[in-house]
Amino acid sequence: MGNARAAVIQFAARTEFLRLAAGELVYMGLLRTRLDAILPMARIGGRSVPLAPELFSIMADARLALGQISPEGYSCDTADGAGKDRQSALRRLARCVCADLEEIGEAGALAIAGQACSRQKEILVAAISRQAEEHSLENVVAAGVGEGLIAEAAAFLGMECVRISDRYGREISDVFPAYAVARLGEMAD
Repeated sequence: MGNARAAVIQFAARTEFLRLAAGELVYMGLLRTRLDAILPMARIGGRSVPLAPELFSIMADARLALGQISPEGYSCDTADGAGKDRQSALRRLARCVCADLEEIGEAGALAIAGQACSRQKEILVAAISRQAEEHSLENVVAAGVGEGLIAEAAAFLGMECVRISDRYGREISDVFPAYAVARLGEMAD
């Protein structure tokens, strides 16, 4: 595993811009990412509806509505400054298709949430798959708030995943991505 890590660092681009350009960086968050950045269209009641390109709802709303995070896990600001409860999240999800919750119902809002979460996983699976194929990788190391999603994507690809939280605890895992970027920056000097 030590050799694989060294090999990854050897071919990783030196700046976030270059990593993004090379497909080595997938910049999306488990919480703060706007829904329309992940999901341009949603299927609601048999219709394909575009999401408004506006800060109406974020991934934290989708994850809260689906029970994937708790209100306490909603650790960022909401799009509208309103509550971090399930009902407020459902209202924001409806708003991203320019509707009130009463218009599309809870089922419509949950459909948006589910499709956004599925799409986020698809994006991550595709990115990991590309890098694994290009660099003959067999293992993934997951860290940060999105550690579970990374582990799901790796499992979907049949790859082994090492979770930083399993080795060093949740607190270390949550700050590990920032630490890794700082280390890459030191190596670039």
